Amino acid sequence: MFSLSAAIHAAQPEHCFDVLKEGELFEQQSRRELRQSDKFLNWQCATSFRKHRQAISAGLSLGTTVYDTPLSKSGKWKKSEVMAWKDENCSMKARKTDVDTATFKYLKSKAPELLTNWASCMAERSSTAELSCAIEQEGNLSIFSATFNPVAALEKAADDSDTPDVASDTETYTATVNSWQVAGGSCFPPLQPGSEISDAASQSSCAADTNANLTVMLVTDRGKCWQMVEQETSKIMIDGKTVLQDKTTYEADVIEFSPTAELITNGFDLVISAKKLIRIEGLPRIASFDAEAEAEADRPAGADGRNAGPVIITSAAVEGSKLLIFNHGEHGSAGTQGAAGRKGVRGSPGRAGSDRGMKGCVGRKNGGKGRPGRMGQKGGAGGDAGDGGPVTIELKNKQFSGGYDRFVVSQSRINPFTNTEYRCRGTCPGAAAPGGAGGAGGEGGRGGSGVRGSWPCGGVSPGTKGKQGKPGQQGRSGKEGEAGSILIL
Repeated sequence: MFSLSAAIHAAQPEHCFDVLKEGELFEQQSRRELRQSDKFLNWQCATSFRKHRQAISAGLSLGTTVYDTPLSKSGKWKKSEVMAWKDENCSMKARKTDVDTATFKYLKSKAPELLTNWASCMAERSSTAELSCAIEQEGNLSIFSATFNPVAALEKAADDSDTPDVASDTETYTATVNSWQVAGGSCFPPLQPGSEISDAASQSSCAADTNANLTVMLVTDRGKCWQMVEQETSKIMIDGKTVLQDKTTYEADVIEFSPTAELITNGFDLVISAKKLIRIEGLPRIASFDAEAEAEADRPAGADGRNAGPVIITSAAVEGSKLLIFNHGEHGSAGTQGAAGRKGVRGSPGRAGSDRGMKGCVGRKNGGKGRPGRMGQKGGAGGDAGDGGPVTIELKNKQFSGGYDRFVVSQSRINPFTNTEYRCRGTCPGAAAPGGAGGAGGEGGRGGSGVRGSWPCGGVSPGTKGKQGKPGQQGRSGKEGEAGSILIL
């Protein structure tokens, strides 16, 4: 008599650990988090790695502790070492749990957004003719059904054996449920462990949670199957240059940034809310103000810089490259130059004098010196700097802490008035503009006129020009702005 279970499971399917690695399940968790995680412990209890590279292929990084041993490139475990570790650390229930069930539970708890991809992979790699599952929509419910095909099981057992005789007792014609797992919803009645699956379909009515993918996994002693009901996914692609004209919200299940995406907020509020995923390609950017347009704009002298508005980004997860965020305040405009001072008053005219006989020529006086020009007017005030805008980033799945590295928020910029870099504790304010230069001093007054001489008294010379007036004072500089907060939730 042949064991159908042994025949069906002679070739163990892959466990789709590459999905875990591509989804960076373990990479985004610290080694400390993994050491302290009961769910990661239970997952280890269900695995039976013999080489360190097998664990690394599942997405675990070098140095991560598995079976109390830090992973290395060429490390190995003896079977006795793994068994001794499990004896000390694993409950009997955890040891009896198959690795696929443990992986399902781990993903359900830590990364539900990866569960559907992993289940789809497992369904492709481990499908069997003996156990078939289906899920059909009936109104708001999804009806899951599982059927065991004894004929296919017997044929496979015969093909896998050198002995043509196959016994046909009751055990042969059913599959026994070992594990029944549901994520993203609920099913009733559940297929209880120990219950039998026969050629008469076993059914369960399932309802998906709001905005969640329903995933069902059935493990029997004759095979495993997975069924998924994926919610319709809304998607927004942000591409090219977009200049906001008002408060703007992008909301969808998936939000994608193309390599050429550039969002200019113009100081308006920006909300980006992805229920499932933000996908980033290339190096797209979000900026509060358009640097090129700002440089070319004919802004009034002394205008205050505008404040940057808040940027709020929320998502379940993020993947891809990096999104650059420049949520800085606008620079102020330099003040106007003060008006020139008024011209100085002309000097008094000269006098030729008169002949007084023995006293000679009396009363002669050269033209007076011109009066100094008036001081130039004070320069106009420079514009105040705009405040940096707050940036808030929240990833709902906390274990993907490394996902925050994909959002690069600038905390430095160049002061256009001094051409020097300044760093900020948060998003940067604009640069406070300098006041306008003082106006030029007024021109000195002309010297007083001279007088032609007549006999016997000679003429007198014209006066000299007055001094240039003093330049006006420089206008006051604009007020400094405040840095915006950067909040990682």
